[in-house]
Amino acid sequence: MSCHSVVLILPCVLSLLVIGYSGFDPAWTVYSFGLPLNKYLTCTWISPCFLYHQPEALDPIISASKTVLKQGETLNIKCTVHVVELVYFLWDFPNKDAGGVEILTDIPSSMSMQSSLSITKVSLAGSGQYVCWVHEGVLNQKASASINITVLEKGFVALSSDLDRSVSAQLGENVELKVEIQAYPKPTVHWTKDSTAITGHNTIQENETRFVSTLTLVRIRLEQMGLYTVSVQNDDDFKDLTFEVKVETV
Repeated sequence: MSCHSVVLILPCVLSLLVIGYSGFDPAWTVYSFGLPLNKYLTCTWISPCFLYHQPEALDPIISASKTVLKQGETLNIKCTVHVVELVYFLWDFPNKDAGGVEILTDIPSSMSMQSSLSITKVSLAGSGQYVCWVHEGVLNQKASASINITVLEKGFVALSSDLDRSVSAQLGENVELKVEIQAYPKPTVHWTKDSTAITGHNTIQENETRFVSTLTLVRIRLEQMGLYTVSVQNDDDFKDLTFEVKVETV
């Protein structure tokens, strides 16, 4: 008997006739009048009973369009449960009495359900923990999943580096200037040498607000000595950081 079938509705009530099924999957339970009959199915043509897929445990998965956003932006969070046929969702979150909240339930497949929470123009009071509660009524199983959301008054940029601001290298060595960036929204990154734009840098995004920008000087030459500046900017903030690179010949 497939564990991916839909609920099977049969007309039956408890009687003296017992029908057994060899190789019965224990993940399925037969119910009549809301009571489990386990692996025995007894039928007459009076009242309905049904075959229900019994999940071992509820395991909701929660995800958000963003976990960091600015006030006035839209927040979308989804809570999904797989290998179930019917569950009920309940949300708990900060500032839940504010307007602009929409909650929708969807069935993306025959064995999963999803609840979507959308808040338009989220406010600073929307920072905090968002909890999705899931309830499966037949076996009275309950579970929850949560995610933390941070709402900013405005965007930001912060720069740091493990390197000294003065970097010395031997002639012909490779020099790597690496800067860690914390920023939201996603910033643009530019490098200059003595105020002249240069290429050859690489910026990667490690998570929503963390970036790493690296400028590599391959087999450095004497003419590559100078001031190297990284400039990082988004709509709300601007920061820069300068390294003095020296080349030694001995």
